[in-house]
Amino acid sequence: MIVGFIYFCLTAGYILAIYFVYQGLNRLGSRGRSENPGSVSVIIPARNEAENIGYCVGTLLKQEIPREDFEIIIVDDHSRDQTLTLAQRCADKFSRVKVLAAPQELPHMAPKKAALDLGISQAQGKLIFTLDADCGAPPLWIRKIRPLFTPGVAAVASWVLIPDEKNLRSQIEFLDAFSLQLIGAAAIGWNRPFLANGANFAFTKAAYQQVNGYQGFAQMGSGDDDLFLQKIHRKGAGRILFAVDPDAAVTAFANKSWKHFFQQRLRWSSKASFYPNWIKLVETGIFFYYLALWLAIPLYLILSYPLWLPLFYFAAKMASDYFLLRKGVRLVKRPLHVPAFLSASALHLIYIPVIGLLGLRGRFVWKDRSYERGRVKTN
Repeated sequence: MIVGFIYFCLTAGYILAIYFVYQGLNRLGSRGRSENPGSVSVIIPARNEAENIGYCVGTLLKQEIPREDFEIIIVDDHSRDQTLTLAQRCADKFSRVKVLAAPQELPHMAPKKAALDLGISQAQGKLIFTLDADCGAPPLWIRKIRPLFTPGVAAVASWVLIPDEKNLRSQIEFLDAFSLQLIGAAAIGWNRPFLANGANFAFTKAAYQQVNGYQGFAQMGSGDDDLFLQKIHRKGAGRILFAVDPDAAVTAFANKSWKHFFQQRLRWSSKASFYPNWIKLVETGIFFYYLALWLAIPLYLILSYPLWLPLFYFAAKMASDYFLLRKGVRLVKRPLHVPAFLSASALHLIYIPVIGLLGLRGRFVWKDRSYERGRVKTN
């Protein structure tokens, strides 16, 4: 009975969390639109992106806004391939493109943040849009996000989607990343922002200067998006919105292997210690819930409680996840592939507890750099 009660409480808490996410998405709604929000500077930090940088810039050159309203700033982060050369060719051909070389590695700031900070300091635009070099922006990207910067708005987040492919691994990665974005969007809907993706993030240059940029977490290898978002909210620099329109979504290439997938998740989890206490509490609850589902069969064998009990709670989790994701994919006009959903749900049970524990060490490899406790170890 005690075990059954514990499973009931954990599952009820999980379903309640899903319900709050669902309602948070409903609260996003439509926002006012500014007629003259200001010019835009798109900052692209790039390291070893020779195969992607041309495509990325090409999508930006097709933006459906006047050319004089935006500029593109590529900051090469000590690439070891032809990224800098290819970026410079773009700059030579198109006057809107500017190329900068990131400063020598700084002891007080992680490389990517140093690259972004340099680009922001040189930006002429009132609005800063950040985009990863392995992403592509749709033609209406700036046009959809820029008008949301009405007076008092400091930042706008939006979707980063893996292309809809037949490859099962890509479909699983899409659902995994998308589920996090749904949580982040819902939190913004509740005015409790804590999660964003720097591959599609916009903010005013004034807000960046007002909160002293990345100061306070500058050494962390990750966090230029969500930790900065939290800082804007904490410092009261302005309102934070989420652009729900699928035309505001950028696309990102899937990771090339499961190894890269897990290294990316370790990088994301390495900054969890900086999160607000209420987020840590929720994450702890989910960690123990997933761990309990892991232990369901061993406990069944040891305690001889009815087998249908853990299976019922697992089915309840799956149904809740499906309920939320079905709403989410409709927002971005994407299909929900059932085989990918089932695979992603099973994968979650395995890797969320593991990543949660390994993420505490902050040890991962990203862009040929090693990190320890979330900070650069070797280059």
